[in-house]
Amino acid sequence: LRELERRCAALDGEQQDFDHDLSCPGIELDTPLVRETVALAREGTRTALSAVAALADAPLRAAYALCRPPGHHAGPSWLGGYCIYNHAAACVAALRARGFRRVAVLDFDFHFGNGTAAILADDPEAWMLSVHCDTERAFPYVPEPRHPRLQTIAFREPPSEADYLDAIAQLREAVRRCGSEALVVSVGFDGIAGDPHGGWKLTPEVFRGVGSCLAEIDLPQCWVQEGGYALDRVGACAKHLAEGFLTTRQGRMRAAGEGDA
Repeated sequence: LRELERRCAALDGEQQDFDHDLSCPGIELDTPLVRETVALAREGTRTALSAVAALADAPLRAAYALCRPPGHHAGPSWLGGYCIYNHAAACVAALRARGFRRVAVLDFDFHFGNGTAAILADDPEAWMLSVHCDTERAFPYVPEPRHPRLQTIAFREPPSEADYLDAIAQLREAVRRCGSEALVVSVGFDGIAGDPHGGWKLTPEVFRGVGSCLAEIDLPQCWVQEGGYALDRVGACAKHLAEGFLTTRQGRMRAAGEGDA
C-alpha cells in the first residue's frame, strides 16, 4: 500500500503510470495509476465498510454498497482489472471484527474474482462461491485456483437466463451448506447484452431472479458493486436485483407471520 501511495503521489495532473510492477503475477498489466487512484479506491472501500456498519447497527438483512472502482480483481499484494483495493475482502474482515466468524462471499460478476479468491485462500473460516465466464475466455485469462472452500461455475458459452439462475440457485445451496454467519455478495452487471467488457446476453430483468435467490439465504448480507459498464442499463439491473430481494423477503416474512421486511 505504501508503494502504491508513493507512486500515485509522484504523478502530476493527467499523468498516468503504466510502468508499475503492482499487477498480478502472470497477468498482463492493464490498470494504470493516476494521482487520484488511492483516494478514489479508498472511497470505494469506505462505502463498502459503511454497508457493514449499517448491517451491524440496524435490523437490516442486506445493505448495498455502490462502489467505484470495483475491487474483486485486487489481490493480497497486487491490483488489476481496474481494481485497486478489494472491497469484498475488506467486508469479510469488518464482519469478523463485528463478531461474524464464518463469512462466505458469493460473486456473480461476468469475470472471476481472482483477487478475492487469492485473499481468502488460506482463511479456514471463509468460503468463496462464484459464477462467471470461463477464465480461458475472459479476464483474468489464467486457470482458476483450486481449494476446498472455493466453488465455481464457469460458463464457456453464454448461458441462457434459465441456466444462469440455476447456477445462482446452486451457489445459494452451497452458501447454506457451508455454515456461514454472514454473506458478502460481489454484484456484477457486466453479463448483460451489450456490456463493453462482457460477452453474455442476459437482460437486466434476470437480476430480479438473482435477488429472489439471495432473499432465500437467511443471513445478513453486504452487497458490494463490482462490474457493470453498460451505464445506460446498470440502474435497471440494480432496481431489479433489489426488487427481487425485497419482494421475496416480504413474502417469506408474511408467511412466517413476521409482517413486512
